[in-house]
Amino acid sequence: MNERRIKEHLGNKVNEWVNTLPFELRGEVIKNCFVTGGSIVSLLLGDTVNDYDIYFTKEEVALKVALHYAKGKVAELTPAPGTVSITVGSSGIWLNNKEKLQPYEPKCITGNAISLNDKVQLITKFVMTPDEVHKNFDFVHCT
Repeated sequence: MNERRIKEHLGNKVNEWVNTLPFELRGEVIKNCFVTGGSIVSLLLGDTVNDYDIYFTKEEVALKVALHYAKGKVAELTPAPGTVSITVGSSGIWLNNKEKLQPYEPKCITGNAISLNDKVQLITKFVMTPDEVHKNFDFVHCT
């Protein structure tokens, strides 16, 4: 897949997810999130995408999204510089064991991320720009 088609594919995936959020969150979220990681490499190689890692660029936006999905199921949500800390049990909280989930319904919340069905991971542990993510993490395994 070429760069234009990858951008289109990722944009469609993010828009599809964002449209499941409450209306008042949508504009703020779409302006302050991005996809990076193995999904891009999979698309470049024509492989099946395992999941889409969505990061946030502002702590307050990540916190609002975490609060939306947590709905009282976590011990604590704490914004801190560069992170939204979700306090849960060591193995996380499994929210849904039902066979059929609604689109982008949360399955699991851990201290690092919120896993939705439809192959989406909302990364809350690291809130930063794409350049900062790529500078701080080893993405060599993706190339």
